[in-house]
Amino acid sequence: MDIPENQYNENWRSLFDIPLAKVRGGYLDEFKPHCWSFWAQCKMDGYRMSLQIGKEKNWLVGRNRKDKMKGVASAGDWMVYDFQCWIDQLHDSQLVGSMFDGELEWPGHAAAEISTAIATGRTNEFTFTVFDVLFWKGKDLREMPYRERFDFCKQAVKIADEDRFRLVETFETITPEEVQQYFKQGWEGFVFKNPDSVYYAGAPNCWYKLKGSVTVEGFVTGFTEGKSGGSPTKGIKPTPNGKVATFTVAMMDGSKPITVATVGDPGKKDHSISDIGILEAPKYFGQVMEFDASGWDSKKFRWARFKCWRDDKTQHDCVLSEQIGGK
Repeated sequence: MDIPENQYNENWRSLFDIPLAKVRGGYLDEFKPHCWSFWAQCKMDGYRMSLQIGKEKNWLVGRNRKDKMKGVASAGDWMVYDFQCWIDQLHDSQLVGSMFDGELEWPGHAAAEISTAIATGRTNEFTFTVFDVLFWKGKDLREMPYRERFDFCKQAVKIADEDRFRLVETFETITPEEVQQYFKQGWEGFVFKNPDSVYYAGAPNCWYKLKGSVTVEGFVTGFTEGKSGGSPTKGIKPTPNGKVATFTVAMMDGSKPITVATVGDPGKKDHSISDIGILEAPKYFGQVMEFDASGWDSKKFRWARFKCWRDDKTQHDCVLSEQIGGK
């Protein structure tokens, strides 16, 4: 599906219902061995978006729809982020009619706080890291192997000649030992991609996310109830099932407890917290939990994963200042 020039200023994602590719993945102990033959790219910590360059208007479009909880069939267009920014100058480049898949970031922040940046007039500080291309000057590249699409990404960054429009760091070969070294340097993770794969809108076996982890302890201060059933395609909402879905976990910051993570159902553990009924949940309040996380993002531990209960410890053993960044 190539795009005619008279549609270059329109939002193609919504017009043609084009979703972004998804990624599978998990922690190192869950990683698929065959992925070590894939290319590895630095996992970015921002907002996943597509950037479309038009003749008179550029489009930053997120991966989620408007009103997505009402069901995909009845939801609105893909979420559009519309603000004056450095990307406006790309109208004058040779990239008109192109659409890129990438990550919008705000350097120095854990994620691109878009509303804050707009309110403070700091959207010029955003960067867009390119890791794929869907359309090149109106030509649909999605059926092209990734290694060839990535060459177009390299061309785009060179043509744009803009420091805030950059190429993702990529390793065509990498070992588990090298990955561990990067984790120790503070990298959050990698995305492994099959260089011979086409651009899939779903989550096939060609993109895998690998997250590093640290083990920390916190104590339970709350929970959320799980829900079952429902259908996003039919707009049917799920109903409460009377079991714990997640625990809210805190640590001591001086003399005060502060929330540091939401720990979800581990799924594969012998003691699955999803099996804990709502009536039983309060007895876990204050109890210490050991969990894995992929790091601290200035507000919370990311990708928290339950490991076990620690009956040998109390909440006063869970000190935030001792656990940020791991042990």
